[in-house]
Amino acid sequence: THTHTLPPPLPLAKQIIMGRVHGCAMVVAVLALTVAGPLDAAGADVSGGLLPLLPVTPDVARMLVSAHGSRPLHRRGPPHPSEAVHLALPSPWAALLNHNGGSNSCDVTHYGAVADNTTSASDALDHALLDCATQFPHGSVVVFPSAPGGAYLLTRSVALRSNVTLLLEHNVTVFSGMGPSSLVSAPSCPTSYWNTTGIFCAGNATNIAIVGMGADTSILDGGGWPWYNAKLFGRGPRLFEVEWTTNITLSHISFRNSPSWTVHPTYSTNVYAESISILNPRFTPNTDGFDPDSTVNAELSNSLIDTGDDGISIKSGNVSEGHASVMVASRNTWIHNSVILSRNVCVGSATFGGVYDVVVEDSAIGDDLGSSPWAIKYKSHHTYPGPMINHVYRRLRLGKIAPNTWQQSHGGTAIIVGLSYGHPLPPNPPPCPPMCPLLNGLVFEDIAITGAVTAGSIAGEHRDPLHNLTFSNVTFATPPKNTWHCNFVASYTAHNVFPNITCSKPLAQADSKATGSWTAQALQ
Repeated sequence: THTHTLPPPLPLAKQIIMGRVHGCAMVVAVLALTVAGPLDAAGADVSGGLLPLLPVTPDVARMLVSAHGSRPLHRRGPPHPSEAVHLALPSPWAALLNHNGGSNSCDVTHYGAVADNTTSASDALDHALLDCATQFPHGSVVVFPSAPGGAYLLTRSVALRSNVTLLLEHNVTVFSGMGPSSLVSAPSCPTSYWNTTGIFCAGNATNIAIVGMGADTSILDGGGWPWYNAKLFGRGPRLFEVEWTTNITLSHISFRNSPSWTVHPTYSTNVYAESISILNPRFTPNTDGFDPDSTVNAELSNSLIDTGDDGISIKSGNVSEGHASVMVASRNTWIHNSVILSRNVCVGSATFGGVYDVVVEDSAIGDDLGSSPWAIKYKSHHTYPGPMINHVYRRLRLGKIAPNTWQQSHGGTAIIVGLSYGHPLPPNPPPCPPMCPLLNGLVFEDIAITGAVTAGSIAGEHRDPLHNLTFSNVTFATPPKNTWHCNFVASYTAHNVFPNITCSKPLAQADSKATGSWTAQALQ
């Protein structure tokens, strides 16, 4: 039987905003609120008068509501794909500055930054980050002040620092001028995946944040067009990438035109992203949106993603550092109240260390014009034993899932679950079991779909079947041309599914090439 997964605990930053953390716990809760000391039970600062705890004002309450800004966060009905997520809500983060000369802030223009689109602000930003981190070790804010009509240029990667919030005020664009021939990495940031660091990066940091005044007015631009024009898709730097970092907040900001994956936290804990937009051209492969990779406690809410590749990709990568193989599980991922217009929410590719406890709810995937060629997809490599345990998709609205000319001409399948992504079996595959993926506990509940070419393709293998699948209230407004293909499933339940779904069980006999016994009877 399936065990329903509760949403993961709220990341500490959000608990602070909602008034759930008081007293001495605030000492370690710097995060984006940059509280410099403990608070009393009423939330008042008793540390000497730096920055106050952000109160739950009407503005903060509006930040925590759903797409229309009028219903509770955990509403039952998802937004329609044609509805725009409300990303222009007043940002509460201006309270960081206190706007009375907050003493623990550093203005990049005081260090030489000029928003003239041509003068590099990299030195100024590095100096401001260092200065603020040194002077205010318990929490500080580095500010890009408002610059209508102008933009701040970066000419190298920027290493974020512990206990420092990067704040973009209204009418601020910070863009990367690094093209294929002008990459400059940050030496203090790791490069496990590629030979370059992210444009905004961090390694072994604690309490970092990038926040703005709204996703329509505070913009980080990855400067991806030189990479797109050279057809170097996915070969450039990620726009935001951190490793081995704890307590990460991204709020009220827009990430645009990333040369590669856009937001990629790796081997990190407590990732909180809310009221952000991620916008890359739809024709650009490998420009994923939100990719939590081997993370623990990752949350994305009230956000809009429209990219050229996977909108959301939950990963557990396998990266060699020196001679060691790193296989760290992803645990507790919560996606809610968001709209993904590009292709799919997916698990993988790369599930080597396992992906546990995923909840995707109260969201929309794809629009009714066919922006998404598939909506939910599993991309697990066949020969790696990465478990995928307890994943729930509920209260979702999927649009018209259809092929398109800019991304996937062979798309059109609403839900894809498979265990053999990417490449065929090698000549001498490892024995299966035990060296094969495991998928156990997958729930699709209260999902309304406008239409698709194929309802779904769901397949384990006869030596490696899927376990404990639940389909409840999954319906298409327009019947798909092709019904469900569902094979090698050891156990499942289905209720109110249209068109009807029937899944075949694994073969009754053991495979002669397998090591050990792997029969349908044993599986059940």
